[in-house]
Amino acid sequence: MLAPDWCDWLGSALRAGPVSLPPPPQDFTQQAHVLSGHGILPLLYVRLRDDYLWRTLSQEMRASLSDAFQQSAARSFLLESELIRIGNAPGSLALLKGSAVGRLIYPNPALRPVSDIDLLVRREAVEAVQSHLADLGYVGQGLTAHRRLGALARRYRAEMPLVADVPGCGRLLVELHWALVEAPYYVERMQPDELWAGASLAPGLPAFLMPRPVLLLAHACAHLSMHHSSDVRLIWLVDVDRLARLPDLDWHEVLDAADRWKLGFALHITLIVTRRWLGTPVPDTVTARLAELAQDPIAASSWGLGDESQGRAVRRAVRSLAALGPADGVHYAAWLALRTALRPLEIAMRRRTAGQQ
Repeated sequence: MLAPDWCDWLGSALRAGPVSLPPPPQDFTQQAHVLSGHGILPLLYVRLRDDYLWRTLSQEMRASLSDAFQQSAARSFLLESELIRIGNAPGSLALLKGSAVGRLIYPNPALRPVSDIDLLVRREAVEAVQSHLADLGYVGQGLTAHRRLGALARRYRAEMPLVADVPGCGRLLVELHWALVEAPYYVERMQPDELWAGASLAPGLPAFLMPRPVLLLAHACAHLSMHHSSDVRLIWLVDVDRLARLPDLDWHEVLDAADRWKLGFALHITLIVTRRWLGTPVPDTVTARLAELAQDPIAASSWGLGDESQGRAVRRAVRSLAALGPADGVHYAAWLALRTALRPLEIAMRRRTAGQQ
């Protein structure tokens, strides 16, 4: 866990714009591993290297920050090369998560470390893109990648993981997303046309699209609050802060999306945290309206829905059944029963995948 004095100092060091910084806490050696896990060292390096504080830092801290930036820059180059390879896939592909925000809100993609590649695809194009990735050596995992069961599984899931051994990147995960939130209620609620509306060419990667800022902000908040509510990485909060600062962000559209997609709770809580920690400029009227939307029981029940913690499957099933209502709930319950019966097949698929890597 990050020490409180480091949290306070980082709240100043990672704020957007010029900030007069006090010296960092002295126990960098004890906190180095934790700081690295939060994905913020490359950003700290660029923030501090031209600051008067740089020469006052310990040699170990300067070396760690510099090494983190160099490693992130090298990986960013390799991932960009891999994206160029992937970009010949049929249909439209859009960047998501780190691959998107690294190009949109940071001066250099290396400032936003990325461990895997997340792509938005249209549901009807999933199999074609999967086939293209298979030609590149990527092997699908789980039922969503099954030739016959995949279409049924994709009705209740939002993503398909594929993995390959990529030179320089190791075992690289590529996730294809056709919805933004990994929960049955949201898979159907967010219509495809809404997800692709307003997309523009990705900077430096013309084979890919960049979703509009509202969608990236909603996705960032939903991902953090629904899947990582108990293991927050600070770089994710920085993402939210920088997205909220984009001059072309339409707060009226943010509120409309939060209402239609039942993401009021996710946006409300996440923006409160970033506002307190990084001074995120959220209009008071927006905060008040999000607080109202957060009272919706479906929005509130989504908190921690997919956290990697004990009882995850049961928690997701129970909350999803409550959100779907009687009619859709019956179909979802039938799918859960089928998936339970198919569990041995899924395990066998994952083992076979691991053996092919």
